Amino acid sequence: ALRGKLMSLTISSHACLFVRQYRTHSVAKTMLQAQESTFPAPGKPLNVKQKAALSYLACTEVYLRRLDGTSKLQDVFDRHELHFFKGSKMPSGSELLQILVALALNWNLPVLFQIVLAPDQRNANKRILSFGFSEALIEWMKHRKRFLTPEALVRCIREFVNVLSTNNVRNATLASALVKMDTEVTAAWSAAAASSGRAGRFLRFEDIANGQMSNVVWLEAINGNLATKTNFSSSDEIYASDPRIFRLVDEFLVKYSANEVRHYISFHIIRQLAPFTSYRFVISLFGYPAEDDGPILKYVADKCAAAATQLTSFALAMLVFEGALQEERVTEARHLYMELKNETRGSLSWLEPGDRAEAEERLDNLRFMIGWPDGFNKTEAINKFYSYLPDFKGYYFEFYLNSVQALRDKQKTQLVADPKAPVIASEEDSVLSVLRATAQYSNWHGTVFLPPVLLFEPFLFDAGDAFNLGGLGHILAHELWHAALGDVTTGVASDTDTVVSAVRLRKHACLAQRFVDAGGEPKDMYDASVENLADLMGLQAVYSVHKRTNLSSEDAGTGFTPEQLFYIGTCFKWCSATGYGSSNRSLSFTPASLRCNVPLMMAAAEGFGEAFGCRNESKMMQFASATCDAADSGLPDAENVTVSVSSNETNVSNVTHGG
Repeated sequence: ALRGKLMSLTISSHACLFVRQYRTHSVAKTMLQAQESTFPAPGKPLNVKQKAALSYLACTEVYLRRLDGTSKLQDVFDRHELHFFKGSKMPSGSELLQILVALALNWNLPVLFQIVLAPDQRNANKRILSFGFSEALIEWMKHRKRFLTPEALVRCIREFVNVLSTNNVRNATLASALVKMDTEVTAAWSAAAASSGRAGRFLRFEDIANGQMSNVVWLEAINGNLATKTNFSSSDEIYASDPRIFRLVDEFLVKYSANEVRHYISFHIIRQLAPFTSYRFVISLFGYPAEDDGPILKYVADKCAAAATQLTSFALAMLVFEGALQEERVTEARHLYMELKNETRGSLSWLEPGDRAEAEERLDNLRFMIGWPDGFNKTEAINKFYSYLPDFKGYYFEFYLNSVQALRDKQKTQLVADPKAPVIASEEDSVLSVLRATAQYSNWHGTVFLPPVLLFEPFLFDAGDAFNLGGLGHILAHELWHAALGDVTTGVASDTDTVVSAVRLRKHACLAQRFVDAGGEPKDMYDASVENLADLMGLQAVYSVHKRTNLSSEDAGTGFTPEQLFYIGTCFKWCSATGYGSSNRSLSFTPASLRCNVPLMMAAAEGFGEAFGCRNESKMMQFASATCDAADSGLPDAENVTVSVSSNETNVSNVTHGG
């Protein structure tokens, strides 16, 4: 029953823009558990679909069966010469940097920064090292504020510290120091990430500003975790979402003692691996609640789904949904996509000529993928693609780390250009959130990805055309506008991939002000302007299609007219007890209620008021006169406008943190 609750929470509805939870179908639980009966005898190899099932089920068992493999965790890293948990020898600054790099580069365990081996935008046959702020650190900061009182935080960190030492007196002092350190570090790094918009650029190792950790030390730390044939020289290029990252690391290593840094690294690694390692640690992350384990179950479900997705991605999606997807729903989604793509293309007149031509080209070349790449419908293709996965043996965290390392090792071989190698920028190489309703536009791949969960209720109903247009249609239109405008939609900071024209500056600034007028925090509203603009333009697109659609006035047993269902469809995803909701990984956000109300009343106020009989003096109708037309934004000339073009779910480059 608990596993069923976990899976229901896992297949809950999020999106690039939609962050509140909704229950959908339990088909995933049934499919994954059915796969257990096909597992071979112990010692025999698993096929890809069996590994996909195990990658989720074995993860959830850690919490459900109250398992604890902490005693083995240190051994795993010791085998890789990363002795940061315990040991009499105190590491030097350069050794600590090597540890931070190794964790981020080999196992995707970012403490302060993350390293992605991303497709190089300038060469389709190679990858590039891409440095960005740690999303895990931002997520932890938000989790800590939400679930841990100061007393619970001290107890939580002390629980983790006890793994590192048996000296209880020293542990109490160390735990207090780590609490203070964590507060300082998360504040400094999140502030830097929030202000990093449009800072991303390519640079050479020799361009890294020399501090205590010189560019030579950084180069040695990177090369120490690469195969000899892929070693870099000082003139080789990397990508940094913000070059300040290197200075911030230097300041971190200077400010805190080696002992504090070592234990801080240990704490965050154990914390990130807690769902895969120890049920006790998971409980401690929530302040040891007496009864309600709902948030814990959701946390475990999310973490296990993310882990399984990282290991087996599309194989997991196929296992869960392949037999459940109805062709009629796939056809409906494709029809909606094409209609809204045409509508979006016909709504670009407000852009300047150069921007309009680029937007048209992006839309014309855009690919649409539902569920998984077409090539994966052949068993041999999916088996070949995931052939790098090792055997799934031992504790879950062991084969999880081994699998991530195997993927990273495969990607490291692509850091050197090979004209004979296949193109890397393919959908197969994306790590997409296949178990969440996370519609995603990839700037690099030129793809809109629609996960199969979005083809079920509450986003798509068999007999709900008006609701479907407002629900799934708005999701698609939102991503289509990201594509048209060249936005990037992942990570913890914000950006748009194009040089913003005067007209777009007006649009962003005007829209941010409309949200401020509606009650939003000024900084958040300006930081979220890319996402809010996609909300508004996407809603205008679906409303235009809706007005052209000849819908029956009958309510089909729902108690609502088609007109009302359309508006409900656009806003149900923002339902929230407090009106606020945001991604754990994002830094700034627009309150959920405003993401419903403001775009809705700017795009379709007249129809909304008529559909629901709103009085002109009502609070909703007060937004009806708010417009942000290109010709009349109500703002000063564009040359005098300064605005941060950013969003709560976008980052400086999709090549930085694709997927």
